[in-house]
Amino acid sequence: MRIFQLLYHYLRTLLETNLLPKNIAQYIVKRRKEKYLKWLVHNSPYYSKYKEIKRLEDLPMGNKSMLMDNFDKINTKGLKKENCFDLALKSENDRNFSSMIGDISVGLSSGTSGNRGLFCANSSERALWAGIILAKVLPRSILSKQKIALFLRANNNLYDRLNSNKIIFCFFDMIIPLKEQINSLESYNPDYLVAPASVLCQIAKCIESKSLKITPTKIFSAAEVLDKADEAYLERVFNQKIHQLYQCTEGFLASTCSHGNLHINEEYIIVEKEYLDKKNGRFIPIITDLFRKTQPIVRYRLNDILVENTDSCPCGSHHLRLNAIEGREDDIFFFKHIESNEEVAVYPDFLRRAVISANDEIDEYRVIQYSAKEIEVQILSNSNISEITNSIRSNFDALFEKLNIQKPTIEFKQYKALDITQKRKRIERVHKGN
Repeated sequence: MRIFQLLYHYLRTLLETNLLPKNIAQYIVKRRKEKYLKWLVHNSPYYSKYKEIKRLEDLPMGNKSMLMDNFDKINTKGLKKENCFDLALKSENDRNFSSMIGDISVGLSSGTSGNRGLFCANSSERALWAGIILAKVLPRSILSKQKIALFLRANNNLYDRLNSNKIIFCFFDMIIPLKEQINSLESYNPDYLVAPASVLCQIAKCIESKSLKITPTKIFSAAEVLDKADEAYLERVFNQKIHQLYQCTEGFLASTCSHGNLHINEEYIIVEKEYLDKKNGRFIPIITDLFRKTQPIVRYRLNDILVENTDSCPCGSHHLRLNAIEGREDDIFFFKHIESNEEVAVYPDFLRRAVISANDEIDEYRVIQYSAKEIEVQILSNSNISEITNSIRSNFDALFEKLNIQKPTIEFKQYKALDITQKRKRIERVHKGN
């Protein structure tokens, strides 16, 4: 780990996030865009044909399929997709994440939106990532002793290389049942706890049952949608604000400020908005990471639905503020309008509300759409299931009537838990038979 690079990016991020006036910060980003475009078209074989392009926004838009189909030409280090996939799969199967190609670490995305994707970063990019994330999430100086617990589906050698006598990372493998890691977690007693919302809820239940005692000073939900019901439950159990990290294969995109509001990391991430519902601020982000060079991420269309908040934040940040990370685009349900028979989109947040507002005793749920005429609702609860399902059905009926939707059939089933290594998806649109 290049410690001086890490410190440089840590201090630079603190300066740009907290101290620079908006006009100066915007000027710096503008220059970075210009510099990055020049670098990109001279170093990436795929983008070399765009040397006449004057603006980053004029480059073609991409997505995961495009990135994987052109992996060998897009990356700037001569990496071959087949070799990278082989290494990443071996690391996951062996649960040994220390292997690299030269100084380049290789990993796989979780694949919740389709085929799994590769992500590659060299030592300089890992130092950059580390400096930024430490500046964004640690309330205390990196010179203070701090222990961080990470519940991840796959480790990254970055965390081991970050360990020092001051900052200590401990990886908890999500493939191992939580009950088998309780003693280790309690003994470690982290200052900061980072985990998907579903794992945080499991930990909270252990705390409530008094089978676990830890006292983290800051908690981060990552990798999954944090819905309002889980957020309220976790804040009650841990007696503190639950923060969020918005990070994916494509980069570290956003984190919560001291007031608990999500802000895009616009110092180095460019976000273009493809609005789905401009009135209510819902959009698909198209991102460019101005510092990714081993594997450039340029005008990359994510599959996430974000909800913007145009109000100023009490923290003073001028970076784009988000109300929510609502889910994925392929989690939008589509029904038929009663009169016109045209498609009507229903966003994940409306579906969540229809379930969680039905009863306070719902422990877990999933809503699955198979077609415009058929949805399935899975419920886990120790309370009166008949009463709960009647209330949920009533909520859905009210929603459908409000939107003038042809009512589908709703089949209620017992909740089926996903494998712990899978991201929890409470709202999902699938084709029957999948």
